Parts: sequence; C-alpha cells; structure tokens
Amino acid sequence: MTVSEAKIFLSLSDEDVLDYVYEQKLFEWRNFFVNRFPIPSLFRSKIEQLEKLEEAYLALGGTSNDLALEISFEKEFSNNFKETFHQFQERRAHLKSLLFSVVSASEMIPVVQSLNELTLSYAAIWNNENLDTTGVVMSKESDPMDLLEAINDAEKAGVHNISQIDKLPQGHLVLNEAKRLSLLIEKSKK
Repeated sequence: MTVSEAKIFLSLSDEDVLDYVYEQKLFEWRNFFVNRFPIPSLFRSKIEQLEKLEEAYLALGGTSNDLALEISFEKEFSNNFKETFHQFQERRAHLKSLLFSVVSASEMIPVVQSLNELTLSYAAIWNNENLDTTGVVMSKESDPMDLLEAINDAEKAGVHNISQIDKLPQGHLVLNEAKRLSLLIEKSKK
C-alpha cells in the first residue's frame, strides 16, 4: 500500500495525528466486534479490513506491535443446552475482554478469529439440519436472560439437548435459537 493509498484508507488529513486516527479506528472496530454476533462471512470480511488498517498504519510510519497474543479457550461444549449456554457466555465474555486489551489491529485479528471459532463450536451443539430455517434472521441474537429462562422452561418439558428439540412447540425461544444457530452452521459451510 502506498502512502497516498494509506492516507485515503485512513481518511487522514495533513493536520491529523496518525496514532490518534489509528487508535480511533481500533476503538470503532472493538465496538463493532463486541456488539455484533459473529457471522463467519461478515467477520472474515472485517478481518480483511483490519489487515488493511494495519497495512495503512505501517505504510504511514506507524510502529508495529509484534507481540504474539496467546489465545486459548476450550472449544468443546456440553450437549446440555443450559451448560452449553453458560460455557459459551463465559468464554465469549473472556474473548470480548481481550478485545479491549489489544493495542493493534494485528493483535485484534486472532481474537476476532477466536470469537468466530467459539461461536461455530457453540452453534454446532444446537445444530439440527432437519429444522426449517426459512425466514430466520441469523444475526438477531436472543437476549441472554430470555434465552436462559426459555432453556429452564424447556428443561421442565424434558428438553435438555438438540435430540429432544421436537418436543417444543413452534415459536418456543429454544427452538428458534436452534433454528438460528443451525442456519449459521449451514451458511458457514458455503
């Protein structure tokens, strides 16, 4: 990337301070990733934008932070909806907190990739290829407290995992969540 391309990419004027503009862009990306449900295709395209951000910053004389960020998290989940829900919320909160500790786009990328991986592992527990996903909005995540309440309700009806999902009535939030996450798995294979 040339210096002029980098200035255009960052919308950098002669009066702007490079580090300030870079920090502002990182702040915007942090907010994006913290507040959006990970859709693999969307997050992959945003990772490409982060790579360009880092490239533009370095082309303009920014300094590289080559610290290797070690990210580890358990990718396996319980088959029980409630346990899986709690495991996912805890692991996702940890990864989101890491987003606020990174100081460069190159450090942010592995965290975002991990959020994506975590979400796909979580979705796999809910996946049922037989569910009708017509009209399902993949990016519209249920309120966690509402979902937990629905999981408790489903447990009272004897539904603890995806193999028992057919016991729930249409419109039940747990069934809707299974449809949404099944669609996520389906779309991620494309």
